[in-house]
This record gives sequence, C-alpha cells and structure tokens, in this order.
Amino acid sequence: MSVFIVSSGVIIGVSSNVPDIMASGETTISTTVYAESTVGAAPVWPRQYRTSLLAASDWTQLPDVALTSDQVSTAKTYRAALRDLPATDTSAVEITWPTAPTFLTGAA
Repeated sequence: MSVFIVSSGVIIGVSSNVPDIMASGETTISTTVYAESTVGAAPVWPRQYRTSLLAASDWTQLPDVALTSDQVSTAKTYRAALRDLPATDTSAVEITWPTAPTFLTGAA
C-alpha cells in the first residue's frame, strides 16, 4: 500500500515503507483515499473517495431492495453522514469517516 508523506501540511512524497515514515514523525495518508492530491501541495479533501462510498450504497435506497426497514434506515443515516462531509471535518487529513453498516461491508 502506498501512502503520501505529509509534513507541515504539505505532501512531500510517496512511499510504501510506512514503518520508517512513522518512526521519523511524519504523517501519512492513503494514496487511494487521497487520489486527488499531489506531491508539493496540501492534501485535497477526498471527494472522489466519498462519492465512491455513496455509490456503493446506492442500492440500499431502491424501493424493491431486500433489506429490513431498520437496515434501510441505518443505510440512510450512513449516507447522510457521508453527504455531510466535509462540513463536519475541517481538516482534509483528519477525517472521521462514518462507519458503514455491516450489511454493506460483509462483516459479521
């Protein structure tokens, strides 16, 4: 897994050697989540990643979906929390992502 290396609010490089980066005190962020960001600039809020999470849960809002009413309600709450980002987080690096319902993630 590759990560961006962030120092003083600017991305200074990319690495796959996370333990060495963490030991030197620099912050790391996922290149997958922050795909819109580039080296030499401040991290960009990951709108594409959020959009992909919303798209992955679109099916939960269809009228003929095979979910309980509680599951549909839980999915609505999750999707609303995703849509509320970034207003609920002011830092592009320290985002608190809502937890996806287990029926979306496949976790038991």
